[in-house]
Amino acid sequence: MFNHLSKPRILVVEDEAIVAENIADRLVADGYDISGIVDSGADAIACAEANSPDLVLMDIVLKGEIDGITAAQAIHTQFAIPIVYMTAYSDEKTLQRSKSAQPLAYLIKPFRSQELKATIEIALHKHKFDLEMIKALKTSEKLQTEAIALSEMKSNFITMISHEFRSPLTNIHLSADLLETQSSHWSEQKRQSRFQRIRKAIAQMTALLDDALALTKVESGLLSLNPQSIDLFRFCMELTEDLQLGAGDQYQIHCFSTDENRIVRLDPTVLEYILINLLSNAIKYSPQGGLIELKINYSGQEVALQVCDRGIGIPLEDQGRIFDAFFRSQNVGAIKGNGLGLVITKQLVEMQDGQIFIKSEVGIGSTFTVTLPIYPNS
Repeated sequence: MFNHLSKPRILVVEDEAIVAENIADRLVADGYDISGIVDSGADAIACAEANSPDLVLMDIVLKGEIDGITAAQAIHTQFAIPIVYMTAYSDEKTLQRSKSAQPLAYLIKPFRSQELKATIEIALHKHKFDLEMIKALKTSEKLQTEAIALSEMKSNFITMISHEFRSPLTNIHLSADLLETQSSHWSEQKRQSRFQRIRKAIAQMTALLDDALALTKVESGLLSLNPQSIDLFRFCMELTEDLQLGAGDQYQIHCFSTDENRIVRLDPTVLEYILINLLSNAIKYSPQGGLIELKINYSGQEVALQVCDRGIGIPLEDQGRIFDAFFRSQNVGAIKGNGLGLVITKQLVEMQDGQIFIKSEVGIGSTFTVTLPIYPNS
């Protein structure tokens, strides 16, 4: 579509040289630029491709094997350039055949300069309007598709929440009922066991709600970044030490860095969520224990954080969906999870203009790599 501040560029396709020059002179006098003057259908197609005119004035009868209608069809189909026919033929058969190129107007020879200018202006305006309508339609279709996807996601979300809440709520209800009706006959150890089940169920529901709220904040744009200067190696060491305490002796969680004294500017809250999620997953999906590593590598103004485990791994056919909401890999078995952690992690990474990658093999383990740009120190 032409810029309204520049002169529209017109391609003149006319087999009579004197007539073509006359039309071109009139167009220039009316404020148009000429992108080319050709006398055959083949040259018209080639010139349209090479010069991208804003409009083609197309004579129907041309030199060569390709007439104006065939050339117009090709130009309209391949390059979406508007066509105005010039013809001395106004018979019904010719007019019907010419419609295949969806011309914007017809000029019946001979025509006056005012008629030529008015036809071109109307054609250019109509073409601009058509392009805007197509753009608006595509935008509307995109919004409709997004609305359908959002509706499906909300439906899946409600279904998942209902399913995930049902089990802990059942445990709470059953334990409370038993404590109320039978606890007088139980030992203290048995009563504490039931209380522990209730606490575990509440923790499970709380974690799910936390993930749901975090996802809502990220997707709605309510979460803002607050980068601060942090000692990244120390920050990661403290995280891994805390997780090591809760993981048990069957796990060895180690942290390495190519620069142990680097001060960087990152959002510590967002970074903590990302790393805890990836490290917790590494622990969760390594049920036999083993080594889990957090590696920090610097490259220019970017840092790469790698979490490596020797766990169950992710099947190749599942790796393309691992960041989809509610998706869980086919080999997780009875390992608990809600399929939201990696979704939130990916969105938090991308929120910082970063990227996340996965490399995994079943029975060998997984490596998640997060690359983040480092904010300049103020």
